[in-house]
Amino acid sequence: MRIVMLAALVGCIGPMPRPTEADVLRAASRRPQTTLVELERGRSLYVERCSGCHRPYEPDTFAAGSWPGRVGDMAKRANLGTESRKLIVLYLVTLAAR
Repeated sequence: MRIVMLAALVGCIGPMPRPTEADVLRAASRRPQTTLVELERGRSLYVERCSGCHRPYEPDTFAAGSWPGRVGDMAKRANLGTESRKLIVLYLVTLAAR
C-alpha cells in the first residue's frame, strides 16, 4: 500500500532529478570517492523517506549549504540512520549546486 501511495505522490510532483556523471564530478571536489550509485541511492532514500510526511522539495529549492541542517532537523522524525542521512545530504547538496 505504501508503495502505491509513494508512486502516486511522486507522479503528482514530477520526477525528482536524477544525478549524472557531471554531478559525480562536482561532488568529487568535496568527496573524491563519490559514485553515481551513491547519488542514486540518496535520491531514492530522499523520495521514499521524506514523502511520507510532505512533498519532497526539488534540490535547488534551497541553497546547497542549508540542506545538511534541514535533513538533520528531520532525521529523527524520518527515522534516518547515519548512512541514509549522509546519502540524502550528498544527493541534495550535489544537485542543489547544479
